[in-house]
Amino acid sequence: MACDITTTTRKRIKNKRKGQFTQQEMAEKLFMSKNNYQNLENSDRDISIRQLAAIAKVLKCSIGTLVAETEYSKEGIQNCENIIDIIRQAVPMIDELDARVKSYK
Repeated sequence: MACDITTTTRKRIKNKRKGQFTQQEMAEKLFMSKNNYQNLENSDRDISIRQLAAIAKVLKCSIGTLVAETEYSKEGIQNCENIIDIIRQAVPMIDELDARVKSYK
């Protein structure tokens, strides 16, 4: 599942990354190429909820911190609500996938 990420969110990701990691280091931590990571930060390409969650984990912050508008605008609140809905839909799938992975061990 992908979510619509605003330019503000992309800038926030970039700003939080700077001072901690290079784009190459972030890419390695997220198991992707540097080029793919650069696209996440700099393009209008959708970011999957898993990617957003992984970025938040690496940057040691919440998804809400990355997606919320600083002024708590209607757009920012709606964006957060949309992402929360996506997470709620994804959790059962993640739990099912986790159970399947554990069954193979």
